[in-house]
Amino acid sequence: RLVELSKQHPKIPAIWNNLGNIYQNQNDWPNAITSYTRALALQPEHHSARFNLALCLQKLGRAQEACQYLRPIIEQGLADENAWGLWVQALRQLHQYSGAQSALDVALRRHPKSAHLWLQQGALFEQQKRWQEALSAYQRAVPLQPELHLAWSQLAYLQATNGEWTALAHTLGKLKQLVAEGSTDISPFVLLALTDDPELHYRAARQWSQRYAPYADTRPAPSRRQHLTIAYLSADFYQHPTAFLAASLFEHHDRQRFRVLAYSNSPDDKSDMRKRLENAFDAFYDIRHWSVPEIVSHIQSQQVDILIDLKGHTEDALLEVLAQRPAPLQLTYLGYPGTTGAPFIDSVIADSVVLPEQLTPHFSEHPIRLNHCYQVNDVKRPRPQTHMPRSVFGFRDEDVVLACFNNSWKISKAMLECWLRILQAAPNTRLWLMDRNPSSRFQSNVRRAVRAHGLDESRVSFAMPRPYEEYLRYYLRVDLMLDTFPYNAHTMTSDALWMACPVLTLEGRTFAAR
Repeated sequence: RLVELSKQHPKIPAIWNNLGNIYQNQNDWPNAITSYTRALALQPEHHSARFNLALCLQKLGRAQEACQYLRPIIEQGLADENAWGLWVQALRQLHQYSGAQSALDVALRRHPKSAHLWLQQGALFEQQKRWQEALSAYQRAVPLQPELHLAWSQLAYLQATNGEWTALAHTLGKLKQLVAEGSTDISPFVLLALTDDPELHYRAARQWSQRYAPYADTRPAPSRRQHLTIAYLSADFYQHPTAFLAASLFEHHDRQRFRVLAYSNSPDDKSDMRKRLENAFDAFYDIRHWSVPEIVSHIQSQQVDILIDLKGHTEDALLEVLAQRPAPLQLTYLGYPGTTGAPFIDSVIADSVVLPEQLTPHFSEHPIRLNHCYQVNDVKRPRPQTHMPRSVFGFRDEDVVLACFNNSWKISKAMLECWLRILQAAPNTRLWLMDRNPSSRFQSNVRRAVRAHGLDESRVSFAMPRPYEEYLRYYLRVDLMLDTFPYNAHTMTSDALWMACPVLTLEGRTFAAR
């Protein structure tokens, strides 16, 4: 009916705005944008149409354009909490974190009871690695709007990061309940470190992937060319654990049979690794400022035969690109140890250990099992031989050093207590952890647990993150690396074995735990 009304009354902006709303609810972005643009052409001060147009553009990854349409609303003091939230989200997409924080300061003064704004504040603090403040922001958001399920997910992640294990147990119970009820806003990535339940992981991933609908109905026809084109899509083409594993893979593709492309929404850290990666591909495309339609169109124009996602459900993933089916065959590999639950991902590259036959029903993707180990490793990584004396790290020559350099959010209460019982039973042992997030409460909460077990705090020490080669030297002073559970180490285990340091692990039921 609105389509007919727009034909009968083409100069009424409200009709075009309402028509745009219908198209937006159907995820028909081109027609929604056209409708809102018509409304604004008729009435430039139509702020509802302006906001709705900016929302469409932001969802399509066109944050710069979204800001252009939002700016008059912000500058004229007409923004409600939704407009402020969208403005902050667009600035974050553009990596303008200082501007986003200034905007949030104003927005939260005006709307202190907005759960959505506190959620934005938590996300911004996370990006700035202000872990305690991020946790506090999510703690503000949840009671203000308990049905804001994404806040529960992030609350759990920050509780794990900060070592707030008692509170985390309650939050995990809530997450399980919400997944069982069909929530589409519970992060499957967060659950990987909290539970060894493959069905829960599968349900959460499948429900989360619904946010990328509508999916493309058709896929491009398979190529008949002998010289195939492979493209990798990732936000980790810089000094990142994924790059430390996969750099040699990109270099060793058979160029007689394959053309190899990179689509990178990674930061350019100007590192040697970044330069090496740029040289490893036949073409390296920096897509940080491309919209989703532009990325999809470019992949199609390059006639990509196999598109390999290296992110899954991790930070800065671009699954919305794969949802539009730009390539005939789409795979997920390496960056996410679990199922995406996404119908537009055809296969997952794995092996018979991390993805045994009994785990197949809990994956939406068809498994491609490599004969040996699925995890590629860079053969050019450094292997330092010289080391600092043990005394530099506070260890005695007779100490047995047990270490875990995983992220704090992987260290569960059960595993920490297990390690502390080892220290109780073996007086000459020392536990060496890495404090990757010094602004969090993790270190103080670990020390509290040490005291509760009747141990001297000096029995547990914390290494600081160092440049890659210096970090590898740590393993020369480690007698045994202790793995985490239910989210095992991946690159960390490879690093330890590369440095001839033995690893003690526990095999679970999920990909992440195997």
